[in-house]
Order: sequence, then structure tokens, then C-alpha cells
Amino acid sequence: MAGQTSIQPSSHDDNAAVNAACNHLNGLLQVANRLYFDADAHPADGSELATAKADANLYVAHSLAGILFQAAEDHLLLVAGTFVAGVIPRYGLYTVIRGALEAAAWCCWLEDPALSDKDRVARGLTERLTSLRELNKLGRAGKFAQQVKQMQDVAKQFDIALIPMGKTNAEPLAFGAVRPKVTTLLRELLPQPNYETAGLSLGEHTYKTLSARAHATGWALVEGAVPIEKVNDHTTLAYITADIPELLRVLRIAVDLHARAVLQRHKLAGRSAKEFDEAVHDLPLYGPTEGT
Repeated sequence: MAGQTSIQPSSHDDNAAVNAACNHLNGLLQVANRLYFDADAHPADGSELATAKADANLYVAHSLAGILFQAAEDHLLLVAGTFVAGVIPRYGLYTVIRGALEAAAWCCWLEDPALSDKDRVARGLTERLTSLRELNKLGRAGKFAQQVKQMQDVAKQFDIALIPMGKTNAEPLAFGAVRPKVTTLLRELLPQPNYETAGLSLGEHTYKTLSARAHATGWALVEGAVPIEKVNDHTTLAYITADIPELLRVLRIAVDLHARAVLQRHKLAGRSAKEFDEAVHDLPLYGPTEGT
């Protein structure tokens, strides 16, 4: 199969769907940002977040979650900007949405309202350690050993077990529990299957869908190709366009997880979910996602 890349006008229905999604996304991102960081700035007295802000070790997980929240937002802003620009690539936005989904998932993992203080500190330490180890591999963690020692001291203070790299390597891999793989995490956050997920959880199916485009997996690059002309036994001309309904489906799932991060922080701050519901009530909506 061979061909050239060109810009083609989309259908009326696709245009309408993209416009609705863009309006919803722009509105929701503004509301989500305001509410997420306002909950941090003004937590209710006696709430977990208010208590954590008085102790640097308790607050680490929340601080990292805030960075991840902004990372998810940053990716979603690029999606919205692409919609406004009007030229939608066939594959590129799947990679961007994947970044948003991952960041939102780790944000939710760190600020899971069901965690004890001890478990949240452990997750914060593990997230810091994971990031620092990757930086060290790049030769850019100048105080790696010193920082790891500081984390071990905090873990000891909270009676958090150290998970070693292996039987012959006592260097810490994690604190309290091993950090889950992102596919496992998404399976836990979005466990419900639906008629489109082939028996997989919604989280795993969505991640596989996005990753196939991000990693340029063959089937994902040619799915939906429409043959035009057979040139010879080895070459067929075809056209492949952006699959707007599929793109908006996975986008909605990522946006919903981003919104869940806001609701989780609101709960930790002793704020009502009603505040979020009222803020988004008048936003334009687009097609519902099954199972979310």
C-alpha cells in the first residue's frame, strides 16, 4: 500500500463533533485547574490536605500529584489547540492523549482518598525514587545517593518497609509496595469492560489503543484504510483519514480521569463534590463514554 499525505476537509458530522469536544474541553480544563488548586490553597480545617500542608513529608505525594495534574492538563491543552487550528493528524493526538491519561492516572494513584497517611507517604517516596532513578540513568542526578538516603530516613520515621531491587541488591526499588505498571493501574482505575473493549477493562483497552498509535504498531497505522486502486500485485493505493469518533472516544476517557483527579483532591481537602458538579453543569457536553 502506498500514497501521499494531504489535508482533506472532514465531514459535517465530524466537524460538529470536534467543535463540541473542543468547547467542552476548553471549559472543563479551566474549571478543573481552578478547583484543583483552590482546594490545595483553601482546604477545610481538619481535612487530610490541611494536615499534610503542615508536614513536608506528608505533603510530598500531594506536591507530586499537582505536577502530574498539570502534565495531564498540558497534554489536553495541546489537543484543544490542535482542534482550534483545524488540522487533525491521523496518529499524533493519540500519543498526546496517552500522555494525558498516564499523568492523570498517576495523579489519582498518589491522591487516592482511601490511603492512610503511611501509605500515602510511601507512594510519594516511591514516585520520587522512580523519577530520581530515571534521572540518574541520564547522568543528571548529582546527589542521587544523598537523596535516596534522605528518603530512607523518612521511610524509617513512618515505619515504611523498604522494597529492595533484588536478593543481591539492597538498593531501594520502592517503599511500602512496588509501584504498579501503568497498565495495571489503569485496569484498577477503570475496571469496567463494555461492548467495545473485547473483554478487557476500559483502562487496559484504552491504553492499548493509544499505545498502538504512539508506538507506530502496524495495524494501528493502516486500520480503516480504504483501497482506491490496485497498481500491481504488490502495491495498492488507499486513503486513511483521522478516525474522529475513535479519537474523541479515547479523549473523553482521559478527560474523565483528569476530572476524577479534581474530585479526589476535593475530597482530601474536605470540599464537596457538588462544587465541581455545579461548576461543570453548564459546559457543553459531547457523546457519553460507555462505562465511565
